[in-house]
Amino acid sequence: MGGNEERVTPARRGLSTMGVLTLVAIVSVVVLVSLPRLRGFAQLQNEQDAIAATRRIAALVADLAEEASRHAPGRIPTIAEVVERNELGPELVDLELLDGGRLMRRHGYLFRIEAGLSAPGPAAESYGGRTVLAGEPPPVAGVVAWPWRASSTGRAVFLGLGTDVFGHRNESCAWSGPQAPPEGPWSGAPWAAGWLHLR
Repeated sequence: MGGNEERVTPARRGLSTMGVLTLVAIVSVVVLVSLPRLRGFAQLQNEQDAIAATRRIAALVADLAEEASRHAPGRIPTIAEVVERNELGPELVDLELLDGGRLMRRHGYLFRIEAGLSAPGPAAESYGGRTVLAGEPPPVAGVVAWPWRASSTGRAVFLGLGTDVFGHRNESCAWSGPQAPPEGPWSGAPWAAGWLHLR
């Protein structure tokens, strides 16, 4: 045809190398900023789940302890016996029993049943309609819940007595994992410090 024809070059599609690098940098910044928030959200969800589980388990423990004391005074049920009763409800099915059934792990928290727990506060509190003074053992055993890894799965520690749940911030992460559970003495000022009655 003629010598005046223009050559048409096909349009380039996609991002240039610089565009790809810019996009990768932006995505990286978004991920780095979001990760701590996502971790905090997961910890909060674990803590809220632990409060609900503590409340449910503590109510069952109160019933089982009363039942067990008729046959063997002073005997408290293990967490495995509570699980075997199959009364925890469908929301508490994904759990793992540890330490021969004395510990339960669920959603980043460990749960253990304890005897001789006392009201963690200086004032009188009500447990199941009965007033119990701080330092006086409650009428039933209770459940203690603490984080599997305080730095990543949750931080707060919970105590369930009958229908009441108490929480401690555990800011130092001293109570974390099976090797560092909350331990007694379950009465007195050290135990009372930092605990809040959760409604």
